Amino acid sequence: MESTNFDSCKPDVVMANLDRCTDGDVEFRKELAQLLANNMTELMANIQKAVSVIDATILMRSVHKTKTTLSILNDSEMNEEISIVQSKLKESTAAGIEGHVENLINRCQRTIEVLNTLAAA
Repeated sequence: MESTNFDSCKPDVVMANLDRCTDGDVEFRKELAQLLANNMTELMANIQKAVSVIDATILMRSVHKTKTTLSILNDSEMNEEISIVQSKLKESTAAGIEGHVENLINRCQRTIEVLNTLAAA
């Protein structure tokens, strides 16, 4: 499997995405970063749960709940991995899903780290 490109979860890219939504308001950006980090943490837990029980509904509900977060982050690679995992789960199979789940969890973790750093800055 190809190495994952983490450009879209680099601090400057995430900061630019947050600034787009907060018009540069530092306090609002910190609050938003913390909210997005919490949403991503919940999404990551639900990805793991959905895969462990092979249930696409869990993932679909979680993705729907975090739709705004995913939109703000504007991470096309994360969205692509979510789509792949979701499709596999809809087929009620975990075959060939491991690498995609690993990439997705890694992206979530990296994004959460960046968001937590920005929230604390």
